[in-house]
Amino acid sequence: MRDPIRFRTFTVDCFFGALWRIVFVVEPRSLGKNDAKLRVLQVINGFPPYAMAGVEVYTYNLCKALSALPDVDVSVFSRADDLYSPFYSVRREDYYGIRVYSIAKPCRDHLFEDKFLDPLVDCVFRQLLVDIRP
Repeated sequence: MRDPIRFRTFTVDCFFGALWRIVFVVEPRSLGKNDAKLRVLQVINGFPPYAMAGVEVYTYNLCKALSALPDVDVSVFSRADDLYSPFYSVRREDYYGIRVYSIAKPCRDHLFEDKFLDPLVDCVFRQLLVDIRP
């Protein structure tokens, strides 16, 4: 028989005083005895300090609020418009306590669909999922 699914619910103040209710679905078998933290991975096109517009600021505030919760580990995967790093290389940084993985992928795509469908980014992202296990 399969273990019942548990829910963890948090209310966080993440953006200009707005309260958001966050619900995590946690299957008991997915958290081992040595694995006490819930790992969250936010995936976004850009992230501060390299991109600082609406959705980037919102995601930063959400990550900051989530990382303040007990037993929650937050990471971000984003694209960096970095012309100096080798293309598709991943840089790991901490931005005010939030672990950020940035892939060097400048916006030099010739076709619109190449901005969204990129097998090399998929490969890098799959490896990141294996490494951090969100």
